[in-house]
Amino acid sequence: FRNQGYEGVITKDLSAPYRIGVRDPAWLKRKPLVTLDLVLLAGVLAVTTKERAGAFGSYVIGARRPDGGFEDVGDVAGVDVERDRWIQSEIMRDGLLTGRRIERPSASGVRPGLELAPRIVVTVKFEGITRDALTKKLALRDPKIAEIRSDKSALEADTVADLEALSVRERFA
Repeated sequence: FRNQGYEGVITKDLSAPYRIGVRDPAWLKRKPLVTLDLVLLAGVLAVTTKERAGAFGSYVIGARRPDGGFEDVGDVAGVDVERDRWIQSEIMRDGLLTGRRIERPSASGVRPGLELAPRIVVTVKFEGITRDALTKKLALRDPKIAEIRSDKSALEADTVADLEALSVRERFA
């Protein structure tokens, strides 16, 4: 399907009725799984419940630049409890909070966060790559953490060039 120019495949349970205007679990959409190994650059504070107050609700992810720094390529939310505990314990154990505050735009305004020293590498799966019309920066669409890469250093993370190459392939696939 990809070779024919399609984004992916959609299937439907043939015994299920056709329902108009709603998301129907009888329909399944499948796209090829694409992953990158990226670095956590910041934690964005959770604003959902009292129980999560002071905890991170999402993380800013970055790809390695040629100059050795990291380029912000989006935010990853919805980290499962076990991975989130591991990430937060690594942040505290290794003293990865730099002390710099950040602000991230959100649908409800601006969310505060804290910058991290770029040491934690995660494998991120995502739906696609977008390019901002004004800044021309690349960002991942709907990124999710698939795995924590404690076997990799930040120097081994994927690069902005890797992301650019994926973006070009995606446009011409």
